Amino acid sequence: MELNQLKYFVLIAELQNLSKAAEKLNISQPSLSKSISRLEKELGTPLFDRIGKRIVLNEQGRMFLTGVQEALQGIEDITAVVGNFSKEYRVRLNLGIFCSQSLIISCLQEFANKHDNVDFNINCNIASIEHLDTDYFDMMIYPLDADAGFKKYKGHVITHERFKLVVNKKHPLAGQKTVKIEDLQEEQFVFIQHSRRRIEQPYHLCVRWGFKPRIKYTTNSLESHRQIIAYNLAIGFIAEGNAEFYSSNPELVILDINDGLFVQTVMIGFKREKHLSETAKLFRDFIMDHIQISPGK
Repeated sequence: MELNQLKYFVLIAELQNLSKAAEKLNISQPSLSKSISRLEKELGTPLFDRIGKRIVLNEQGRMFLTGVQEALQGIEDITAVVGNFSKEYRVRLNLGIFCSQSLIISCLQEFANKHDNVDFNINCNIASIEHLDTDYFDMMIYPLDADAGFKKYKGHVITHERFKLVVNKKHPLAGQKTVKIEDLQEEQFVFIQHSRRRIEQPYHLCVRWGFKPRIKYTTNSLESHRQIIAYNLAIGFIAEGNAEFYSSNPELVILDINDGLFVQTVMIGFKREKHLSETAKLFRDFIMDHIQISPGK
């Protein structure tokens, strides 16, 4: 016996007409008739009598209707109670989004629309990534080169994003669409300094390519990194996932780098299963499905 069958039964009893009931339910009349036949078979007794074009309850049907109406009202009442509880009961998830912010924001919006009782604490400061208590986070998005601190998390590769070059609009390179690495050897750079011992990945990619960049400035925030370039004090590298943040400043020009070496691997990591709350598991499954990652990868 299914809940829909009971609702169909009540509507037919009210309208006394199969065609009208089927039309109101937006299902075919044969499907509705079969559903009621299965209900009668399960109960072991007919519930309706046909009188002309009408279909009316018999004695057993009237008795059954009273019980069904009480049951449906009870279900409606408990659903309202649970619904009100879920609106009042709020859960907070802690997210570390240390790269590719634009990749996850749309996911957050869609999830929040479906689960409005879930709130978020979001940390996007990659400069502090090595000093964070990683037990704090339910989920993190981070570059693979920062993976060492996240062994308690199950990581998945979600994308590979290119690094780009950002210059002031008055810089000689600003008129180009792409730049070659060899053209940057005499430039002054600003880099994100993650810690005393760790600087952002593009510095090491330059060294691997064959030259050591001239570091004029280091900073621990994207905002000051952006401002230093906007004042034409230096040029800098950014991951394409942060391009929107930089392009919002009219003083800046973003250029492609003509070298396949300048790419970073982006990871998404979740706490191991036994450490995840039920809400965090729900969020994990939603994100994995949204980005189309197989849990087995």
